[in-house]
Amino acid sequence: MLETQANPALNSVGGVAGPFIDYGDVGGTIYFFLVGLFLGHLYRLFAAGRLFGLLLYPVFFIGLLELPRYLYWAQGRSSPAFLVLFLIGLVASARARFVRRMYVDLRS
Repeated sequence: MLETQANPALNSVGGVAGPFIDYGDVGGTIYFFLVGLFLGHLYRLFAAGRLFGLLLYPVFFIGLLELPRYLYWAQGRSSPAFLVLFLIGLVASARARFVRRMYVDLRS
Protein backbone atom coordinates (compact mmCIF):
# COMPACT_ATOMS: atom_id res chain seq x y z
CA MET A 1 0.00 0.00 0.00
CA LEU A 2 2.81 2.44 0.83
CA GLU A 3 4.48 1.85 -2.53
CA THR A 4 1.34 2.41 -4.62
CA GLN A 5 -0.92 4.82 -2.73
CA ALA A 6 1.23 6.82 -0.30
CA ASN A 7 2.46 10.33 -0.83
CA PRO A 8 6.30 10.26 -0.78
CA ALA A 9 6.41 13.74 0.79
CA LEU A 10 4.53 12.42 3.83
CA ASN A 11 6.48 9.21 4.36
CA SER A 12 9.07 9.16 7.10
CA VAL A 13 12.58 8.71 5.76
CA GLY A 14 14.04 8.88 9.25
CA GLY A 15 15.13 12.47 9.73
CA VAL A 16 16.92 11.77 13.00
CA ALA A 17 18.81 8.84 11.52
CA GLY A 18 19.90 10.61 8.32
CA PRO A 19 23.04 12.33 9.66
CA PHE A 20 24.08 9.12 11.44
CA ILE A 21 23.70 7.13 8.24
CA ASP A 22 25.63 9.71 6.22
CA TYR A 23 28.37 10.62 8.71
CA GLY A 24 28.52 7.66 11.10
CA ASP A 25 28.02 7.72 14.86
CA VAL A 26 30.61 10.36 15.65
CA GLY A 27 29.74 12.56 12.66
CA GLY A 28 26.01 12.39 13.40
CA THR A 29 26.62 13.37 17.01
CA ILE A 30 28.81 16.29 15.93
CA TYR A 31 26.17 17.33 13.38
CA PHE A 32 23.41 17.48 15.99
CA PHE A 33 25.72 19.20 18.48
CA LEU A 34 26.47 21.95 15.94
CA VAL A 35 22.77 22.22 15.00
CA GLY A 36 21.94 22.58 18.70
CA LEU A 37 24.51 25.34 19.15
CA PHE A 38 23.22 27.16 16.08
CA LEU A 39 19.57 26.84 17.14
CA GLY A 40 20.44 27.97 20.66
CA HIS A 41 22.15 31.05 19.27
CA LEU A 42 19.16 31.78 17.01
CA TYR A 43 16.82 31.38 19.99
CA ARG A 44 18.84 33.88 22.02
CA LEU A 45 18.62 36.35 19.13
CA PHE A 46 14.89 35.66 18.85
CA ALA A 47 14.27 36.14 22.57
CA ALA A 48 16.25 39.39 22.54
CA GLY A 49 14.14 40.70 19.66
CA ARG A 50 17.08 40.88 17.22
CA LEU A 51 16.16 40.93 13.54
CA PHE A 52 18.10 37.82 12.47
CA GLY A 53 16.54 35.82 15.29
CA LEU A 54 13.04 37.06 14.50
CA LEU A 55 13.46 36.14 10.84
CA LEU A 56 15.37 32.86 10.99
CA TYR A 57 14.44 31.15 14.26
CA PRO A 58 10.81 30.35 13.33
CA VAL A 59 11.87 28.65 10.09
CA PHE A 60 14.58 26.64 11.83
CA PHE A 61 12.15 25.78 14.66
CA ILE A 62 9.71 24.29 12.14
CA GLY A 63 12.62 22.17 10.92
CA LEU A 64 13.22 21.05 14.49
CA LEU A 65 9.57 20.02 14.85
CA GLU A 66 9.74 18.13 11.55
CA LEU A 67 12.97 16.35 12.51
CA PRO A 68 11.38 13.01 13.50
CA ARG A 69 9.71 12.85 10.09
CA TYR A 70 12.48 14.11 7.80
CA LEU A 71 15.47 16.42 7.80
CA TYR A 72 13.68 19.61 6.72
CA TRP A 73 16.81 21.77 6.70
CA ALA A 74 18.44 19.69 3.96
CA GLN A 75 15.38 19.66 1.69
CA GLY A 76 15.46 21.86 -1.37
CA ARG A 77 12.07 23.34 -0.51
CA SER A 78 13.46 25.08 2.56
CA SER A 79 16.52 26.60 0.87
CA PRO A 80 14.68 29.55 -0.74
CA ALA A 81 13.13 30.51 2.60
CA PHE A 82 16.50 30.41 4.38
CA LEU A 83 18.23 32.36 1.63
CA VAL A 84 15.57 35.08 1.28
CA LEU A 85 15.21 35.58 5.04
CA PHE A 86 18.98 35.76 5.47
CA LEU A 87 19.27 38.35 2.68
CA ILE A 88 16.40 40.39 4.15
CA GLY A 89 18.19 40.32 7.50
CA LEU A 90 21.44 41.51 5.91
CA VAL A 91 19.78 44.35 4.03
CA ALA A 92 17.68 45.44 7.00
CA SER A 93 20.68 45.34 9.35
CA ALA A 94 22.78 47.41 6.95
CA ARG A 95 19.92 49.88 6.57
CA ALA A 96 19.51 50.15 10.36
CA ARG A 97 23.25 50.84 10.78
CA PHE A 98 23.06 53.50 8.07
CA VAL A 99 20.06 55.18 9.73
CA ARG A 100 21.75 55.13 13.14
CA ARG A 101 24.90 56.64 11.67
CA MET A 102 22.90 59.38 9.95
CA TYR A 103 21.03 60.11 13.20
CA VAL A 104 24.31 60.46 15.11
CA ASP A 105 25.71 62.75 12.40
CA LEU A 106 22.61 64.94 12.55
CA ARG A 107 22.83 65.29 16.32
CA SER A 108 26.49 66.35 16.13
